[in-house]
Amino acid sequence: MELTAIKTNLEYEADIESVPGHTVINYLTVKKVRFSTVKKLPGLNEPSKSPDIKLGVATRDFEEAKKILENEKGMYEAKKKKMEKEWGDLESKEIELSEEFKKNDEVIENNERDWKNQEKKTAVESVREERIQDEVTHLEEKLLLYETMETELRKGVSIFQIYEDFLQQVVHEYPVYCCVDDVLKHYESVNDTRDEMKELYLKSVKLVERMRKEVEDITEVRLCSVA
Repeated sequence: MELTAIKTNLEYEADIESVPGHTVINYLTVKKVRFSTVKKLPGLNEPSKSPDIKLGVATRDFEEAKKILENEKGMYEAKKKKMEKEWGDLESKEIELSEEFKKNDEVIENNERDWKNQEKKTAVESVREERIQDEVTHLEEKLLLYETMETELRKGVSIFQIYEDFLQQVVHEYPVYCCVDDVLKHYESVNDTRDEMKELYLKSVKLVERMRKEVEDITEVRLCSVA
């Protein structure tokens, strides 16, 4: 710092407090400049060389330097405490941020795990829905088939109703039949008889065919023998 920028018109005590940031060397340099600019009184061409005066000046300079050092020490102690507090705050903040980062990492891991689980669950649900849809389609096809069968059965029931009405009329007109079951039994008996007659007829036809074949063979043999 330039000497012209240093205050030199202050009293001794005020000067010490107004320049707390200067070092002892700077302060003593300022005091030397101030003393060198003071006009000497007439008749005092040379300063006194008395040891007491020198001791007093040295003591005063020592006290001034001591006060400056104490002020600077206090200022540095305050700065040190402030910096220690700020450093502690930074360490606390670092710990908080580290914890936040850990929490964020855990949240991210949980989200990723939940997302994967949800993805698997969605895939399983998709397969399940496809299977259910296939079952529903199959049931719909069966239902349509049953509805068609029901329609055909209703038609058959209508036809059988006509037969039942006819058989009821037969029972009414032929007292030999007590009920429709008698008519059906008679019909079944007649039907069985017809089947037996048909079978007998077929046997007879086969027998006739065989006999005719035998006659033809015998006739052919005789003709060959005559020739």
